[in-house]
Amino acid sequence: MNIGDVLKPTPALWILHIDPILLRDGVATTLLTIQYNLFLGTLAKFIRQTEDLSQLTEDLLTFKTLGQFCLTELGRGLDIYNMRTTATRLDSGDFDLHTPTQQDANLAALSICQLQLYSYIVARYSQRRHVASPYSGEPVPIISFPTQKLPLMYVIANSYFFNAFYQKVVNLFMDKTLDPRLRRGVTTCVKAVLMMHSQNANIALSDRYGAQGLFEYNQMSTLFNKVRGIAIAGDILGFIADLLTMKYEIPPQTDPSSLLAKHELHFFKKASIKSHRMTQWKPS
Repeated sequence: MNIGDVLKPTPALWILHIDPILLRDGVATTLLTIQYNLFLGTLAKFIRQTEDLSQLTEDLLTFKTLGQFCLTELGRGLDIYNMRTTATRLDSGDFDLHTPTQQDANLAALSICQLQLYSYIVARYSQRRHVASPYSGEPVPIISFPTQKLPLMYVIANSYFFNAFYQKVVNLFMDKTLDPRLRRGVTTCVKAVLMMHSQNANIALSDRYGAQGLFEYNQMSTLFNKVRGIAIAGDILGFIADLLTMKYEIPPQTDPSSLLAKHELHFFKKASIKSHRMTQWKPS
């Protein structure tokens, strides 16, 4: 990985974000993504203009230097576009961080591979665990039962679908002709959908893992908590609010005549009307 991969960014950076190794340590993954995406992603734009950043960049790429910084606000979470904290450079070279109100105070600061890991763990367990067949009395693996197999196949299919979906969204995000708000909105949309499916998959497969599904060493419960932590971030709520108030629109459906596209159109129309009524309502 080099600074060019971050600046463009190249497929190397996108592949990094769906590498299953990230599931081994959620904290390390958070630090990695902040370092590469936020810090180096910002710094990379100024490399050619400022030569003295070259050594710093190399140190950041190899984690000899950490670029973590305060990113969230109590009143806005991860809603970066509406944050009110300002940083003013002083003559001394230091920075004055200013938070207008208490709600502006800062707090220090993946799902495709999780679907893959869920299905792998439960598939291996289902192959190893045997029970007596109700027909022959002989031991058979529980994966031979439809109630065990079908939910597993559903999660595996989802992992393939979302991998393709991820590639599609990367292309949209890389399209600099699009409104930056739209590009941010598309990625947030994917995050929301992935979080929902990942949590549902975890519960569905954990129920078929027996009591072992609750043990920490099997990772199912810890992965579920990691997903919940990612999903709690306020960027999803901000995205929904922007859509309902029609600040911008996400790209149109590739097939407007499909049932899914019609359902989406009806859903947003209904939600937008309800949102408008709520904003017009005043207590008596």
